[in-house]
Amino acid sequence: MSRQMKSKYTEWAISGILFLLVAVMFAVFASRIKIEGTSLAIDWYDIWHGLRGPLNYEDFKFRNAPWSIFPLLILGQMPMKTSWGLMMYLTLAVLIASVPVVRKKKLYWASILLTVASFPALRQYADGNVEAVVIGGILLSLYGYAKKDPLSLAFGILFATSKPQVAVLFLACLGLYMLLTFSPRLLLRTGVYVLIPVALGFLWRGPAWIDAVFGIPERHTVVDMSLMASLERLGVPDAINWILWAAVLAVTAAIVWFSQRTLSRYKAGMLVAASLLIAPYSVGNSVLTLLAVALIPLFQQQQRLGVILLILVNLPIVMHSPDHRELLTYYNTALVLVIWGVLLWKVWRAEIDREPSPAPALAGESNLRVVS
Repeated sequence: MSRQMKSKYTEWAISGILFLLVAVMFAVFASRIKIEGTSLAIDWYDIWHGLRGPLNYEDFKFRNAPWSIFPLLILGQMPMKTSWGLMMYLTLAVLIASVPVVRKKKLYWASILLTVASFPALRQYADGNVEAVVIGGILLSLYGYAKKDPLSLAFGILFATSKPQVAVLFLACLGLYMLLTFSPRLLLRTGVYVLIPVALGFLWRGPAWIDAVFGIPERHTVVDMSLMASLERLGVPDAINWILWAAVLAVTAAIVWFSQRTLSRYKAGMLVAASLLIAPYSVGNSVLTLLAVALIPLFQQQQRLGVILLILVNLPIVMHSPDHRELLTYYNTALVLVIWGVLLWKVWRAEIDREPSPAPALAGESNLRVVS
C-alpha cells in the first residue's frame, strides 16, 4: 500500500472518530438540558414516539413517509433527549454539507455561518424537526441527476419524499426530466432502487401514513402558511384564491417545460417554493430548505441580492412569539412568494432568456457540496 493511500485512510479514520466524538458530545449535551415545561423538542417529541412504535402514525403527529425515515429508526430506540441531540447534530452536518464550495475562503465560511446560525436553522435545532432529511434528499437527487448515478438518485428521491409538501413539484420535474433524458436502462435501474423500499414501506405502514397525511388537524389554522390557507384567512373570495393558486402552478410548470433539461440549485429552490405555496398544508420550518438549497448559492453569486433575501429570512426572529403567530404565518407566505419570484426570474434569465452562463459552481457538474 502506497504512502498516499495510507495517508488517505488515516485521514478518513481520524475524520470518522471526530465525527462520532462530536455526535456523542451533542447527545450528552442535549440529555442534560431541562426541557420540561418548555417548547424545546416540541416536534421531536412526536417524531420520537412515532419512531418507537415503530412508525406510530395513529397516536402522534408523525407524518413522514415510512421509506424515507428508515435511517432514523435507531433514534427511536434511544432516550428522547439523547436522540434529539443527535438529530440536532445531523441537521447541523447536512446544513454544512449543503454549502457550495467556493474559491474565496471568507465567502465560504461566511456562507456556512449564515446557514447554520440562521433563524430557520435555530428553529430546527430547537424544535427537532426532520427538514435535514428533505434537504439531503434534494441535494442527493441533484447530484444523482447531474452524474446519472441511479443509487444517489434513488436515495435522494426516497429522502425527499419525507415531506411531500416541500418536494412534490421538484420530484415531478425530476421525473419528467429523467423520462426525457435518461436511457431506458438507467430509468429501469433507478426505478427498481426506488420502488423496492417504497413497496416494502407501503406494505408495512403505507395506509396508516396516508391517513396521517390527509388527516392533518392543523390545516387552515394559524400555522398553515400555504397560499390557499393564508388567502382564506384574509377573507379573499374562493374564485380569486383558486386563480392565484393555479397561476403559481401554471407559471412554474411553464418554466420547467421551456427551460433546459438541467436541474440547478435555483430551479430546485423555485420548485420547493412553489410546492410550499400550492400544498394543502405547509409551515414556516420549511423555509430552511429554501435557504440551504437556493438562497446560500444565490448569496455566493450575488451578495447584494442574497443579503436582502437572507435579512428577510431571518427577520421573523423579532416576531417569534405566541402573540405574533398569525402575523408570522402571513409573513412566511409572502416570503416564500418573493423567493419563488426571484428564483423563477433567475431560472428564466439563465435558461430561457439565455443570460451568460453562470460560474462553474452553478453548472451542476461538481460534487455534492458544490451547487448542483
